[in-house]
Amino acid sequence: MDKDQEELNEKKQRKLAKAKLIGINAGMLAIFLVGLIGLLLIPKPYGQIAIVIIIVGVAVFYLIRRISTNKQEWQAEMGIEKLPTERQLKKIEETERFIKQLEAEERELTEKYALNSQSIVMMDVWGKIYQCIKQHDMYYFIHIGNQLSGIKKEKMISDFSDSAKFMSDKKDFTMEKSQVTSMLYNQPNTAMNPWGAGTITIKMNGKKKHFNLSCDEPTLKSFFDGAELQQKKKKAEKYSAEESEVNENVDGKRYYALKNALAILNFIIIISSAIFLFLGLSYIVVSAVLILCFVAAFVLYSKYSDVFTLSELKSNKGSSRKKLFIFVPFIAPPIVLAIRALLDFRFLEWTNFFIYSAVAFVVVAILFFVFTKEYRKSKPMVAGILAISLLFSMAFVPNVNFNLDFKDPLIIQSDVYDMKTSSSSNTPTQYIIEIKTSKGKVMQLEISKELYEKLEIGDIVDVHEHGGFLGIPYAFAYEHTTP
Repeated sequence: MDKDQEELNEKKQRKLAKAKLIGINAGMLAIFLVGLIGLLLIPKPYGQIAIVIIIVGVAVFYLIRRISTNKQEWQAEMGIEKLPTERQLKKIEETERFIKQLEAEERELTEKYALNSQSIVMMDVWGKIYQCIKQHDMYYFIHIGNQLSGIKKEKMISDFSDSAKFMSDKKDFTMEKSQVTSMLYNQPNTAMNPWGAGTITIKMNGKKKHFNLSCDEPTLKSFFDGAELQQKKKKAEKYSAEESEVNENVDGKRYYALKNALAILNFIIIISSAIFLFLGLSYIVVSAVLILCFVAAFVLYSKYSDVFTLSELKSNKGSSRKKLFIFVPFIAPPIVLAIRALLDFRFLEWTNFFIYSAVAFVVVAILFFVFTKEYRKSKPMVAGILAISLLFSMAFVPNVNFNLDFKDPLIIQSDVYDMKTSSSSNTPTQYIIEIKTSKGKVMQLEISKELYEKLEIGDIVDVHEHGGFLGIPYAFAYEHTTP
């Protein structure tokens, strides 16, 4: 088998693997969405528990598949060959039979419909598939199917002697060669593009037509011999060779170990966030885990700047090993912590909160600017770092203020001035009462469902006023007990 045929078979195998992966992921997404919709009918709190179980299941699937894929990529790069199992051998045989079938179909199409010489197959942005026929001074676009149902061979033209018989569908159209002002060709971003060699944009009398291609660049140039075919420069070429190949010098074992570390870090964040948002269990432990995940992400990002990135993912498309996008560990923990802080804490005063948040913001921003390097090459990263620092500091301060506050609270009694509930969809219902603090300030506090059902307006509750580790006072309300 010659080299071109081997490359063709390899490309088809990658397409099959890609299609299988897309199918599995689409199935998992469908199961998740159906389950999530079904949970709207489940009474609380079982709905929240079910949501967490589904999220944990999806996260476990993600982690196992990610680590398995990383291992396969590393073994392939290191040249480690693993003998296939009997089941894998059967799949290989099935794949080979399928490839031979595809090759036979391609030969039939090429011979019968003069593909690549008088006609080519193209697909527009809406998924409509056309057979483009070149005839004298015209291009005929014959609608022969769509992306979902595939090509309908009975609609394809094999007899090119009479162009008057070409047009039979209202979706067919023609294009005069003289009307074509330019053709812009764009190479594919991935070899697994199911439509071969990229896309083409045809400009005609001020209008543009965009198509995905099923032929390579030389065939395209040969077919459109009457029009100028411009080459669109790939975005990756805008970056220096040194920047695009930065990961090639990284030890393979270390690279894939870091890739697994990022997958595990994302897994921990997903699980912790689900528990924190929907169940609220072990507040101190889970919030500490999320803070440590942010810290771990910072350590990885600063220490291994040649592997991790927060931007410019397109800068290394030419590299076999792409930089690892570490955005989620920097953004998810602060958002989750901030949501819980807004739901759980009622500050009596805000002055110290803003002071400590400002201090934390400055410290985190300085750490980024001192120990990381990527922002020096990308100006937009400066704004990104400042945004991450601000978000983290405002989520970090209230959690530290609560988690490290071990002092006894000031306990006072207050009348219940008002009562109400707040809920939406399948999120936990909030039970809120209005009380008066030791300084005479009227404020709202969230309480448990059990306590809410025992109270009526005018009843007395015990209000525990905490000073806070950072001096940011906050309060909780409990059932009044007689000494």
